[in-house]
Amino acid sequence: MVTEKDYKGLVELSAKRYTKYYDFIRHLMLIAAGLVGILVSLKSGKSETGYEYLTFVIAISGLGIGIMFGSISLYAEINSLDKGRKLYAERLIEINKGKAYQLPFDTVDKNILFKIAEYICFSSFSLAMISLIIYGVLKG
Repeated sequence: MVTEKDYKGLVELSAKRYTKYYDFIRHLMLIAAGLVGILVSLKSGKSETGYEYLTFVIAISGLGIGIMFGSISLYAEINSLDKGRKLYAERLIEINKGKAYQLPFDTVDKNILFKIAEYICFSSFSLAMISLIIYGVLKG
């Protein structure tokens, strides 16, 4: 039988997971935003070769796309928490009316669009980092 202590443990673990994930995405976005600013401000003149230019554009674009879709991923966490809160409130109303006898043990799944945004975010940041490495090698 699942006890109230088990529910509390799951709630605490879920809260820690949301907090850590939110902090991780936010950290990536702050680094990416700083990197974009530095790269754009330190870019001097025209690239010597087409490959240098291409890798630089891919890096800047990847960082920008990663930041945009990272913001969507952060909103997905807020959206999931809001859905969970609504489910919890509905169950409390049902308990109050006598239609239910225990609190919900439901999970809230992310919308498929938020999952796609998360994938694009991580893919864009990865592509940008690979492109920056190639740019550095070509420039050096």
